Amino acid sequence: MVNSFLFNYIKIQDKLGAKLFRQLLLALREIDDASTPMIDILNRLEKLNIIESVEQWDKLREIRNLITHEYPLDIDERLENIALALAGFEQLNQLYILVQLQFQLFIITNFWFLWFCHALNPLDTEPDRPLALSGRFR
Repeated sequence: MVNSFLFNYIKIQDKLGAKLFRQLLLALREIDDASTPMIDILNRLEKLNIIESVEQWDKLREIRNLITHEYPLDIDERLENIALALAGFEQLNQLYILVQLQFQLFIITNFWFLWFCHALNPLDTEPDRPLALSGRFR
């Protein structure tokens, strides 16, 4: 059971960092492409108050590395790593919930914006053009 928990901690931390953070910033148009360096992604997430700090994420990453790459024979050290992973898991869970909420807010905001634009100009046959250039606002 403990190994399963540790394995899932590793997977969640990897998915948040490698996939979800990047996808969120792409959706929010905070970054331009998927090849943005991780440090830039973390700095942007910190600026947007999605993560508390880059250092917080680094600590979660350190925990991941501890339980992935170290095989302590000392039971006390192993128990300490498990305790760190438990505390880190709570932070990862909060980050995951926050990222989900950000995605939901993005979807709702964009839906209402598109609905509002359509309500202003329901006969616009070229929705990709700015409203100021569409027939109704010439």
